[in-house]
Order: sequence, then structure tokens, then C-alpha cells
Amino acid sequence: MSDCPSAPLVIDRVSLEMSLASRWRTPRMRILDAVSLSLAPGEIVGLVGESGSGKTTLGLTLVGRHRPTHGSIQLGGSALAPGTPAQRRLQMVFQDPLASFNPRRRVGDAVRLALDVHRIGPPSARGDIVQALFAQVGLSSEHAARFPHALSGGQLQRVALARALATRPDYIVADEPVSKLDVSVRAQILNLVRRTNAETGVGLLFITHDLAAAQFLCHRIAVMYLGRIVELGTPDAVLGRPRHPYTARLVAGTAYDGSAGADPRLGAREACFYAPACTRRLPRCTQERPPLDETGLACFRPEELPPEPGREAIPALA
Repeated sequence: MSDCPSAPLVIDRVSLEMSLASRWRTPRMRILDAVSLSLAPGEIVGLVGESGSGKTTLGLTLVGRHRPTHGSIQLGGSALAPGTPAQRRLQMVFQDPLASFNPRRRVGDAVRLALDVHRIGPPSARGDIVQALFAQVGLSSEHAARFPHALSGGQLQRVALARALATRPDYIVADEPVSKLDVSVRAQILNLVRRTNAETGVGLLFITHDLAAAQFLCHRIAVMYLGRIVELGTPDAVLGRPRHPYTARLVAGTAYDGSAGADPRLGAREACFYAPACTRRLPRCTQERPPLDETGLACFRPEELPPEPGREAIPALA
């Protein structure tokens, strides 16, 4: 954990625009569109949605890889920006464990580097800190001496978690951390993440396509569609009783991109982006953007039918 008292992570109407290369012009696309979300200390929030929805972009923006075009990200009242002391309090675990390590550096040295860069502990004690971090994630000193290619995907993801924990962060962004792992190893890593959360109090933004994993791990779930959060709530509410039509289709496994050709993120934004695909749309849906209200829903005409009694929307993860 950070040396500073743990505090809420507040994402306040964050937008991110990027230029798209073109032969004749460089149109700008709003990849993130006024995203607001908060994480409480020790909370695990899942961010779900289809590929291209902006989930990873939001994660990279939180850790300083992108600078928001509009809005702010704050941790305990301090703005998060690259190079600021507050930025070290937010770390990231990436999707591809092998690609996230230098193949020429032993993994123990990679974790030690995080300590050196942020000057955590006296230099003479950092070797012991590395060993303690490896033990915390279920690895030995023998693993620390190996190069990345000599470890399995699950072992590398454990090292990635140790590296993220090295700076004593308040929050970790985990971007699809189990998507490239076998099913049995996936369950081990999810259990490790949950245990680490319970033992250290570190909060987590868990980015995933796996709704069962989100239901197993998360305290709340946010559903993202084309750069906007359209539904937010507990796993039981969002996955068991989805109210937004897109969430309902996502849970049913029938969701699809409703932009119908032209991407709405390039044009007028005062509309519901899901309206072209929605069978429940109203005339106002094509003219107004539904705000994310106090109940965690951005929809003018939400789904009304509850799921079949006694039937789970998402199978539980063992």
C-alpha cells in the first residue's frame, strides 16, 4: 500500500480525442466520452464491454499513458499526471505477461527496478523486499532468478502483480490479466488477486471480457459502450437484472456494434450511440444523450423484464 492514506480514485468526465490518419485529413475521434467513475479504497470495479469500447484506453489514461483531452483524474484530491508523485499510487498489470517484460532482464531485476526508480526502501534492503513480494504472490527466489521465457504465463502474471505491488499502490489497473491463461491457471490468478485485495486493501479496476470472472471478483461492474459508461451497479444487478438494452444483449451473448457503418464517435455526440441497434429506442434517443443517472443507468427506456426466477444470468466461476 501507499505511504499516503488510501483515498478514493475519482474519474471526472474524462474525454480523450485522437486523430485518425487519413490521406486527405486527420479527423478526430472521441475514444472516451465524458467518462465518470469512482473507486473506493479497497474496492474492485469491473469494466466490461466488447472490443473497441474504450476499456483499455481508459486504463492506459489512468496510469498516464494518455493525457485526457477534457476532464480530470484525481486520487485523494491530487491530480494524476505523468511524473507526479501521485502517479506511482496507480499501477498496471497488462494483458500479455510475456510482452510486458524485458526478455533480457531477469524477472527479479524487473521487480527491483520498480523499487529503484521510486526509491522505495534503502538500497541494501531492496533485495529482501523483492523476495517478500515474490513470496506474497506464491513464487520463490528461484523464480526471481529466471528470464521471462523460462516462466509459464501464470507465473509471469504473478510476477507482474508483484511488480505492480512494489510501489505500494492504492489502486491497480488490471487489463484482461487472465485472458491469455488456461482455465485452471485463470482461476488461480483470480483467487490470488482476490486474496491480495483482501490482505493489502489495494483497489482494482478489472478490465475484462469475461463476465463470469467479473461476477466472481468484483464489488461493482461498469459496462462501457463506444467510450461511454452505460450501466453501473453490483454484479447481481448488472449481470442478473440488466436494465440497459446493450447490457442485456451482452449478458445474453448477442451484443453487437450498433453504429451501423459510420462510427458515431466521429460525428454529432448528442445522441445515444446504441440507438441504431436498439429495439426500444425513442425519438429522443437519436437527439439526446442519456446521462448516467444516480441509479447507474444511461438509458431513456430501460429493459423492464427481470430474468427468469431462480436462474443465474452468468454461470458462477469455480
